[in-house]
Amino acid sequence: MGKVRWLVCGCVRRDSIAGQLISNLHLGRTFAFTADREKRVLALTTTDIKEAFKKFIDPDKLTVLRAGEEIRQTDNNTVARAP
Repeated sequence: MGKVRWLVCGCVRRDSIAGQLISNLHLGRTFAFTADREKRVLALTTTDIKEAFKKFIDPDKLTVLRAGEEIRQTDNNTVARAP
């Protein structure tokens, strides 16, 4: 998910603002904290993210799961659900 999409998904909807208010109260945070975090996320570069991934994630211990319907293309170019 892109940085801007993360910000839009988390902040634009009105119901998310209500949830954010509750979360901030519970965690003792303010909207200034959220604004600062958003600025820091937007400032991240691809290199920053790659370095953090290398520092904190061990690819040999990483498990990737895919869920949902998988669609495959058949020999005659029709689309079918995977078995």
